[in-house]
This record gives sequence, C-alpha cells and structure tokens, in this order.
Amino acid sequence: MTAAYGRVIVVEDDLVVAPHFLRFMNDSLVRYADDTRIASVNGYMYPLPGAAPDLFFLRDADCWGWATWKRAWDVFDADGPRLLQELQVRGLASFFDFDGGYPYMDMLRDQIAGRNNSWAIRWRASVILADMLSLFPGQSLVHNIGMDGSGEHCSASTVYDTHIRMTPVPLTDIAVEHSPKMFQLIRDFHRHQRGI
Repeated sequence: MTAAYGRVIVVEDDLVVAPHFLRFMNDSLVRYADDTRIASVNGYMYPLPGAAPDLFFLRDADCWGWATWKRAWDVFDADGPRLLQELQVRGLASFFDFDGGYPYMDMLRDQIAGRNNSWAIRWRASVILADMLSLFPGQSLVHNIGMDGSGEHCSASTVYDTHIRMTPVPLTDIAVEHSPKMFQLIRDFHRHQRGI
C-alpha cells in the first residue's frame, strides 16, 4: 500500500463484483477513514438463510473483495507462529474458528507448516487480535468464480455461491460494534456445510 493514498481496494482476478461494489468501497473508506476501531470493508457475504441487515460489523476480516487503510494494515503481523500463540494465550481459538464453525486455526497451522501461503489467514488473525471490526454487507457484492476448482486456495464447490446485490447498499448509520447475531448465522452456515 502506498503512502500517497493511504488506502487500497483489493479485487482478485477470480472475483465478479456488483455494479455498485466500488461505490460501496470508496464511500465506506471515506466514511470510516479516521475510525481506528475499523480494520476493513468487505464485499463478500455468505449465502445465509433469511434476511440480513444491509450493513453490520464483525470482529473479523475477509479477503474476497475488500478494502483497508494504511493505518489498519499497519496491524498486520506476518509471523504465523506468533499469531497462533497469541490466539491460544488470549483464549481466542474458538472465536477464531467461528465457535467450531470452520477450522481457521488449522488453516493458520497449515500456513506455518508451509502447506499454504495464505496472507489472508494472518490478516484475519491480526485483526481479531487487535480487537478491530470490519464492515460487511448483508447481501454479497462479490461472487468468487474461482470456486470452480481453478482458484489457488480452494477446491471446486458451490456452497459459497451467492446472488450479487444489484442495487446500491445504503451507507446508513449503524452501531460500530460486533454483531453476535450475524456471527452466529455465519457460524451456523459453516457448521451446516460441514455437517456438524
């Protein structure tokens, strides 16, 4: 990230974005530029059952169509073993795994062992350990077409397929706090996909 702009929007080549994705990212980057509680703005949302709010915050970070500021990226720690130890020492292993929803701790261990080269798992750990929040849309603005087996870190699957929101996301005032309700919905989505 360059010091000239102090912010970045990241879109990998296997992502299809909604028509209003960049507007959402740019407007959010401006709105929350000086709020040090917030680490990132995310465009992807799981295909959750039922209605979700237009916007919500999680103590989390994602990597499918996202944006951040230099001030937030400065908390990124590339040291996987240190992140793993800190998550364990601070009793955050279960939270990191979405309360047993998804084995993110195993993914971090795999990164440490050289079985994957994911920067995203370390970004997620860094954000959670810094007790920072990320803004998410209730309906996805991103569809990952790399889930056809061509993506680097994923095998062929349709479980993460989404219907992209085609209308702008209203950037309304919401409480800047972790949403336990949305955390539980995502946890339950992961558990359902894994048959637990």
